[in-house]
Amino acid sequence: MLLYRLDGRGREKVAIGPADSACFSRAGPQLTHSTPTAPPTTTATAPASQTDPRTWRIASWGLASTLVTTGLSYAFQILVARFMSQESYGEAVALLSLYMVCTLPLAPVFLLVTQRVVDARLRQRDGDIRALLLTLARRTCLIGVLLVSLVLVGREAVAGWLHVTDLWAPVQFALSVAVSALYLLVVAVLLGRMHWAMANTLPVALGATRILFSLLFVRPGFEVAGTFAAITASALLCLVIGARSALRGLARGGRYHALHVEQVGLAITVNLAFWFLVQVDTIYVNRALPAAAERGYAAASALGKMLVYVPVAVGNVLFPLLIAAQARGLPYQAARMSW
Repeated sequence: MLLYRLDGRGREKVAIGPADSACFSRAGPQLTHSTPTAPPTTTATAPASQTDPRTWRIASWGLASTLVTTGLSYAFQILVARFMSQESYGEAVALLSLYMVCTLPLAPVFLLVTQRVVDARLRQRDGDIRALLLTLARRTCLIGVLLVSLVLVGREAVAGWLHVTDLWAPVQFALSVAVSALYLLVVAVLLGRMHWAMANTLPVALGATRILFSLLFVRPGFEVAGTFAAITASALLCLVIGARSALRGLARGGRYHALHVEQVGLAITVNLAFWFLVQVDTIYVNRALPAAAERGYAAASALGKMLVYVPVAVGNVLFPLLIAAQARGLPYQAARMSW
């Protein structure tokens, strides 16, 4: 979830935690950005010790969404394991770990997207939000097509390096990464537009539809390839739903402004290193010690990493509280004390 506030000098600071279901993680504290904004108007504000009950309700929805999404993610892994052989399940967990390594380090980029949406809202330039979303969606689609094409051509080499028996599994994996990137882009825009209901509902819908699609793709016997086909189908469905909400009410004719991704180069590197260290064990074991993966290492490793995702809920609680404090004209220090 995204956290942002305005301090007394009118400088914006943005921070974001994980999204897929989880998605954004550990990038926010490393990134700050400043843009000039209009000085806050002088209005009567509630005491710093008081918080609107509706804000707490939004915060509780974010917490519940994170917990439910985490539970659905693990339920998905347990369900597909029942439809697979031990060897195939080890391969699926290894590719799921690689999936996390490929998607979660992109959090700083989506942080920039959310930040740009917030800036456009403050300037009342809704058309720029539409231009930003559509332009980045086209570029992400182009990169995704190139990625899937490369993996399709070299699927035998990729499958051999990853120690995956199904040659179509790497292709489905690449497609799931591309579609998930588009889904995360839409979520970033929804967070910037403060569409709380949709932003909290989509991750839950993503986890639930993964389970439903796994019955269609994994249960008939497609195993590893079916697992990532289910991930792709659920992300595509949630992408369409989220995009309609993200684009609703936005004027046409806006202007796209470059993101300057170099601003978050360090954050991307740190995220990549962190998630690689967290997930590399299952990838290595499946490739070098497949017998250990079949004996239960993959399942034990997946369950043991549950604690890594639990702190995500903290961000989902803090975000609406800080936004409410900003809306009442409180400085960041007062907002922190009120929480």
